[in-house]
Amino acid sequence: MLDIFKNKAVSDKEGQDLIDRSNAGDAEAQCLLAERYYHGDGVSKDLDKAIELYRLSAEQGYARAQRNLAVRYLEGEGVVKNLDEAVKWFKLSAIQNDSRSIMYLSELFTYKDLHYKIDNNEALIWIRQGVKQNLSHSMLLLADYYYEGLVVSQSIMKSVYWATRGLIMWKESGSNDLINHISGIRESLESRLDELSSDEIELILLKLEPYITAEFRELLHKSKQDTKSLINDLISKANSGDVEAQYLLAKRYNAGKKIGKNPAEAFRLFKQAADQGFAGAQRELGKLYLNGEGVKQDYQEAMKWLKFSIDQSDPDAMLEMSSLYRLGKGMMIDKKEACYWEARAFIQKSYSLFVDAIKNSNNEQRLDDLNSEKINLAMSLSFNLAQLQPEEQEELKSRLGIYDENIIKNLFKGI
Repeated sequence: MLDIFKNKAVSDKEGQDLIDRSNAGDAEAQCLLAERYYHGDGVSKDLDKAIELYRLSAEQGYARAQRNLAVRYLEGEGVVKNLDEAVKWFKLSAIQNDSRSIMYLSELFTYKDLHYKIDNNEALIWIRQGVKQNLSHSMLLLADYYYEGLVVSQSIMKSVYWATRGLIMWKESGSNDLINHISGIRESLESRLDELSSDEIELILLKLEPYITAEFRELLHKSKQDTKSLINDLISKANSGDVEAQYLLAKRYNAGKKIGKNPAEAFRLFKQAADQGFAGAQRELGKLYLNGEGVKQDYQEAMKWLKFSIDQSDPDAMLEMSSLYRLGKGMMIDKKEACYWEARAFIQKSYSLFVDAIKNSNNEQRLDDLNSEKINLAMSLSFNLAQLQPEEQEELKSRLGIYDENIIKNLFKGI
């Protein structure tokens, strides 16, 4: 091998030893020396030399050098950016159980903002390999996959289990890798716990027994007790005729949040609240009739209850009505009528969002969410209005003008 480093002075004995070993073809020494050239540690900083040494070491199969070379291709530092080349070297390193390469591959195949091809099946392979190595990052990613149902069956319980395992492992490792995200991850875990029943949380606690720490045992126990208290309180109030409690408890039975999913009980409670004139319950009852959940499917009953809710200016009921006309559920498809109800919903939501924005004027995140919701509604409606004939658009303008002429003019502008 050519003695390509003999003229490169180093400032310490260890550095000279690395040069001698590198010239002799020692892959580990080549990687360590590359890192010195990359950082300018004891030698003049030389990115080209660092890349050359990384490559020599990587081609001999040294996992750390393969990962470092992959990162250079990922970032386009010292080489032309090439994600395929980066993935190639990450894989060669990852099959040797290099934890950071496993993390990089998991993210590259998961997140679109990294600009590589999304492949959740491929990502899951590397995530599971990371879990086998007890990597907190991999456990937290697996928790997200279970929560979203990405190439695995959706399971809030498994999501909470792996999120808790991941946070425990992160704390025990003393790693700083996730330090900027840990508060958000913790909030996400607490939010997911809110979707489970006390019995489900108890099962998770039993499964976590070999790993759980006092901090997370307390967190799950508190969530379990809060859940029991909340559900018992809702049941007591609902049985006493409290219409809002009937509605909230019915929603939980319908979604299976904090209580076992029970469509029939959801129907019974929605019906009780709807009979007392609660708009949200009337809307949800209409949806149950529409989809045949907890009750036999009946389009006429669905329309009846949606109209009751619409009479109380419920925008979500208006959107449901729009969907019925657009899809032709229980009626002929009517795009014009679908647009009418979508526009009515937009007008109503515009008022609601305006009031909400005033109430949350100091909450920037909430204001951003409200603005995003309004923009999405406007974009959907504008697209659907553009599909109508000019005479149909004029007819809609006339029908809608009685609600808010200025909003209508802006909606139809440029169509």
